[in-house]
Amino acid sequence: MQGWRSHNEDAHITALEFEPGHSIFAVFDGHGGAEVAKFCEKHLIHELKTDNDFKQKNYEQALRNVFLKIDKMLLTEQGKQELKRYTLSPGQGVSGDIAFTAGCTANVILVTQTHIYCGNAGDARGVLCEKGKSLDLSKDHKPDLP
Repeated sequence: MQGWRSHNEDAHITALEFEPGHSIFAVFDGHGGAEVAKFCEKHLIHELKTDNDFKQKNYEQALRNVFLKIDKMLLTEQGKQELKRYTLSPGQGVSGDIAFTAGCTANVILVTQTHIYCGNAGDARGVLCEKGKSLDLSKDHKPDLP
């Protein structure tokens, strides 16, 4: 869903069996531009697969690690240069230092053979629906929450 903007600022991941027995679904809701959402879409799976906690099946910590790692990657010189490549055509992009003017929310659902894990930053929501009933998988992450 696009909302009121003239262009889409979101990105997503749908990866069934990105690792044996593991699927991942993610929504990145771009704020102030699509650059950070596209960056997250590009890097999330690689960073998750190479995370030590993921390899040790500590999936909750792995999601935390990856969220923080990508946040740090955005602030590196290499990250800033990559963000510039994602800038939309003139009139649609963000002026100034993209790394500090664009951002995104993230909702990442990791499905293993036995569990469903949800990592969330911002107000993108994860909901599980089964037989007409819904179960919230995430709670909006607002600045006033720990």
